[in-house]
Amino acid sequence: TAQVVRMISVDRASVLVHCSDGWDRTPQVTALAQLMLDPHFRTIAGFQRLVIKEWLSFGHQFALRCGTLAPLERSSHSPSDDELSPVFLQFVECVWHLSQQLPHAFEFNSRYLATLLYHVLSGEHGTFLCNCERQRVLLGLSTCSASLWAALESPEYVNPEFVHDAGILKPNLAASAYKPWSA
Repeated sequence: TAQVVRMISVDRASVLVHCSDGWDRTPQVTALAQLMLDPHFRTIAGFQRLVIKEWLSFGHQFALRCGTLAPLERSSHSPSDDELSPVFLQFVECVWHLSQQLPHAFEFNSRYLATLLYHVLSGEHGTFLCNCERQRVLLGLSTCSASLWAALESPEYVNPEFVHDAGILKPNLAASAYKPWSA
């Protein structure tokens, strides 16, 4: 991700990011790069848009990767435990590490991120259920379940130290700069 940020911000190069299937590592890299490059995505509203755009709309398979609910579909490929993968959790943990190193750069706090992860797995909200937007629409989740985004609109999730225009983020990538996230 740091290389993508450098290529865009310093080299002024165009960058194409694509993993083998486009659902896992691709949104990790592209969403983190956008978060590091654009202060808007470090606001609560901007982060929501980033997750919707890079994860939900592009079809990250939340049900398969998180082991949550999805409608049954006819396919020669049936889901298995081998497909469980903490891809989105890894992304959110990277965001947490960035927010710990550069606390003034983020409008949201670590409680916001922990609550987001909790509800990705809780099934309490329809926002992250299913494997794609088409499945969420077919089930009518936007009308029969509460949106997680509305639940995350609370002053308890706001970082009081936030400085809106922190510029391009340049985190310390040394292993010693990282600490365990207990949340």
